[in-house]
Amino acid sequence: MITEEQKKKAHIFQNLHNRNKMFVLPGAWSVGSAYIFEKCGFEAVGTSSAGIAYNLGYSDGEEISFDDYMKMSTPYRKSTEQEKQDILKRFGGIN
Repeated sequence: MITEEQKKKAHIFQNLHNRNKMFVLPGAWSVGSAYIFEKCGFEAVGTSSAGIAYNLGYSDGEEISFDDYMKMSTPYRKSTEQEKQDILKRFGGIN
């Protein structure tokens, strides 16, 4: 069942495509990369099966274990503040 929150997000995402300015959708390969793209000001972040698979040490092609998939799909916004600070330090102090 689609929730009202999902409908709202879908509408916002669709509107990003209908503006008179370029819409850039970076492709995250990990929780850290998604967080960095968000901090850099991107309005949305995409992902790829290959990027996530390779990041977890798998080849692309539905070989990721369910446990690894669940770990990777945990929303990055649930990261602790300390984890976020560690990511920012690792990637040159983006803030």
